[in-house]
Amino acid sequence: MTTYDICRVAYRQTVCPPHLLGRMTVTMRFLMWSVLPVSGLPAGALGELAGVRGALEVLAAGPTAVSLILLCFPLRRIRDFEEAPAQ
Repeated sequence: MTTYDICRVAYRQTVCPPHLLGRMTVTMRFLMWSVLPVSGLPAGALGELAGVRGALEVLAAGPTAVSLILLCFPLRRIRDFEEAPAQ
């Protein structure tokens, strides 16, 4: 996951024009961090309905599914980033 994060950020920095890097970074952080408080509600409801053990089993499947999706992601096959467009 850490390696993927490094490659993802490096790719975004390569393709984004330099004058928009700050805006892109803020937007991505907002999208990533704003999910956390919203996801607490369904996680609490799941814990209430399925119990602690059932909720942990369901939530443990999440990282496994994400790992499988990332294995199919095209960014994994890129070995070198293209040159950024001239500004």
